[in-house]
Amino acid sequence: IGDKKTTENRNTWTMAYEGRSAKKDTKAQGSQVVDPFGVSIYGNIQPAAWKKNVDLISDDGFIQRFCLAILRPDYTRKPDTTVEDATREAGKQWDMLLRKLFALPVQQYKFSPDAQKLFEEHESWCLTKKKMYGAESAGKERALWQMSFGKAEGVVARLALIFHITMDPHTLEIPHATLHQAIRFYR
Repeated sequence: IGDKKTTENRNTWTMAYEGRSAKKDTKAQGSQVVDPFGVSIYGNIQPAAWKKNVDLISDDGFIQRFCLAILRPDYTRKPDTTVEDATREAGKQWDMLLRKLFALPVQQYKFSPDAQKLFEEHESWCLTKKKMYGAESAGKERALWQMSFGKAEGVVARLALIFHITMDPHTLEIPHATLHQAIRFYR
């Protein structure tokens, strides 16, 4: 994605992240619309490779849309379970969750009043961090911090929605506790 000589189109990845529709043109099958167009990205990236390449993928806000997680060694292995067993069980749970979510009707969710207040506090936190890191940094580093905190509100709102619909999809108000979990996960 970061290679300037590649034929990969980063806009395509951004559209996939946003869940927009996309048009695919092929000679054999003609035009097809994929709606919604979405992808999940999972990767195991070594810290040295990350540091070396992050500049190539961060100049347009693309990488800032993702939540990066660093695994803690104490929590990455279960001695009484094989990797295959754990993967198989996680796959079953994921499959059931997707079936449950795809069966939901189209609904519009909103924050509860106390969650809305918490979200506004989070927005203020993001603005403070954006200003703080912007003042302490210069050039490319400053721009990276600015873009990263510029995406923070949307990332947290999406996380809260994901947490909510996986736990209580039929309640249309996202509670304070769920938003709090999303903020803790993000920070």
